Amino acid sequence: MRFKDGRNANLTKTSSIPDYKKVWGGNEFKLHVKFANLLNITFVTMLYGLGLPLLFPIAALNLLTKLFCEKL
Repeated sequence: MRFKDGRNANLTKTSSIPDYKKVWGGNEFKLHVKFANLLNITFVTMLYGLGLPLLFPIAALNLLTKLFCEKL
């Protein structure tokens, strides 16, 4: 629907706020799910990391992958 509205969000053809949010809003960002996942990775890594030191680089790689995927 954005191609019908133009390339610039400031010069829109929509006449109401709900229509504007529908066109330019994007997908819903579920912060609670992402934060729970982050806490789970951190907690498990800190709990078992001293016994299994390989978890620290695995967790770092996992968190970096999540960061880059979110940026994309």
